[in-house]
Amino acid sequence: MKAQSSQSSPDRNSWRHQYESLASGACAYFGCAAKAATGHSHCRQHLAKMSNERKKEVRARKCQSRCVDCGERPQFWGVRCILCRQRCVKDSDRLPTGALRALRLYKDAERMLAIEQQQAKARFEIRKLLAMREVEGAQAKALRLYAGVDDGLWRSHAEVGRLMHLSRERVRQLLAPFKTILSITPGH
Repeated sequence: MKAQSSQSSPDRNSWRHQYESLASGACAYFGCAAKAATGHSHCRQHLAKMSNERKKEVRARKCQSRCVDCGERPQFWGVRCILCRQRCVKDSDRLPTGALRALRLYKDAERMLAIEQQQAKARFEIRKLLAMREVEGAQAKALRLYAGVDDGLWRSHAEVGRLMHLSRERVRQLLAPFKTILSITPGH
């Protein structure tokens, strides 16, 4: 008995059928046999259906004061957020200088927020280690100073070394076992 390896799977046949229908000018909506509208890959009925769904989505996002494109960030000078607005503009010089400055400041603020969140997460993990007394002695002191557990100021290895009267390399060695926790803090 001959194996049926030469036949394709049902999924592959259905996609082949869809591509063949596209090539023949049929609607790209799966299972629709109507002729595609001129200049489009869908028939008029499915174009209208997709348009209505998009309009509903845009109305909902406008009601929530969210960007109509991404739906994530708040609107800025219209219906788009500042990032989507920048992406939609063909020439970035068309945006006013104030808008470009606002865009730069917004991106900087997002980056700083991400850094602060990462630092807060690392500081929380360090506090847990110190509270459970899993770290003691010089390692605990170096970790406490590095993460700024007491005063909230992150320090470099050199600054911790000066405070502890150790070399920067020795501080790095003391903090090496905690590299996974400290690696989420950028710039340190």
